[in-house]
Amino acid sequence: MVFVAAIMVLKILDSSYAEFVDSESAKQTFNGALMSLRQASVETNDLPGRYAKILTQLWDLHTSIVATTNQEPELKVKTRIGASLLHDSLWQWRESFGGQQRTDQMSLGKSSKLFG
Repeated sequence: MVFVAAIMVLKILDSSYAEFVDSESAKQTFNGALMSLRQASVETNDLPGRYAKILTQLWDLHTSIVATTNQEPELKVKTRIGASLLHDSLWQWRESFGGQQRTDQMSLGKSSKLFG
């Protein structure tokens, strides 16, 4: 859930909702989530450690994008509740850092809104 919360912060910061959020507080919240995952890691390359690495890379991607979009947050992968956010962020990470593109079957066509 900490990973999903951090992803939610990134999604909001990269959307039209960013103007309503204190960016410094969002950064502190994100860093708190990152530190929590790192502290939860008990072994090299365990799940919390891998999540922390992914979040670091997604933050780097976020900071390399100069402007936020003027659109509401969206999900391209539709699954169950929080899993949608998790899967969508992992696909974003894979596309950006792993060079793997979504297929039509994975994107399931039209995007659904995150809120609403």
